[in-house]
Amino acid sequence: MTATRSSAEWVDALNRAGVPCGPIYNIDQAFQDAQTEHLGIVRELPRGGEPVRYVGQPFRLSRTPSEVVSHPPAIGEHTEEVLQRLGLDQASIDALRATQIV
Repeated sequence: MTATRSSAEWVDALNRAGVPCGPIYNIDQAFQDAQTEHLGIVRELPRGGEPVRYVGQPFRLSRTPSEVVSHPPAIGEHTEEVLQRLGLDQASIDALRATQIV
């Protein structure tokens, strides 16, 4: 049934019925939305000399404001540290890498 109308039509109909809602965006759409711009929630952090853009929290809390302070980790960035904390020695970690488990 939902495929019978566009996302914009559903958002409009639900809002008219008093249901708070909004569209589900892909990344590009999230950065282009007028509300994202209005709220000023796009943040940039440098990475490798180039800025990386993030969409921050869509609401503001006066006593505990949110802030984007670091990048999410790259895939596998903390694997070795996590395995060491779980008690694996370097030889065991190397064996997991050799068999492409990690």
